[in-house]
Order: sequence, then C-alpha cells, then structure tokens
Amino acid sequence: MPRPRKVQSDQSEASGALIGARIKKYRLARGFSQAQLAEKIGLSREAITAYESGRMRLLDDMIAKLALALSISADELLGLKKNETVPADMPSVQIARRMQRIKKLPAAEQKAILKNIDMFLKAAESEQT
Repeated sequence: MPRPRKVQSDQSEASGALIGARIKKYRLARGFSQAQLAEKIGLSREAITAYESGRMRLLDDMIAKLALALSISADELLGLKKNETVPADMPSVQIARRMQRIKKLPAAEQKAILKNIDMFLKAAESEQT
C-alpha cells in the first residue's frame, strides 16, 4: 500500500511560523520559560523551541495541551479568533515570575512581602505628589 507523501508548501511553513510566534507570545505573556512550559505539558524544551520556530507541526492533542497550559482557546492559538485574552496591561515576565514564587511561600511570608511592597508603593506615590 503506498504511503502518502509529505508535501511542504510555503503556506504551511508560514502558518507554522505564525502559530509558533503566537505560542511564544502567549508563553512570554504568562511568564513561562520554554522549560517551564515544556514541563507543564510533558515535553522537552527542545520540542517547545521546534514548535515556536515552526520546524515542528502541531497535532490536535498538542494544540489542546498548549491552549490549556497557556490559558487561551485553541482558536486563539491557531489565529482563528481575533479577540485575544492577553490583556495589554499584563505584568512583565519578571514580575509574573516573582509572583509565582511568592505564591509558593507560606501565608505569613506572603503577608510580610506584600506589606513591604505596599510600603514601597506608598513611599513612591507620596514622592510623586
């Protein structure tokens, strides 16, 4: 029985690169490194790199896993839906990573850190006025 040939068109390569760019955009917006995203969905960092660069095609199950891990719809990941869920005022990657680390601390330590942050913010606001 003959096997179907793999045909690579310019359109499919461009489509893969666009999807890869969206994966990267949402990954960075969520504050994930490639390694963190890979661990979250059970892949290697190299696989995430290949998806983001468009070298590897996404299968349906991987689209679902990435969409869940990035808290977006599959339509957004594929570029079918224009209404993106990443708000314009999304915190920077550094802030998002620090917030993830703070969430893992005991409640008392979280409270102490937030108290210090509030103190610095209040001081900065009073300097502006």
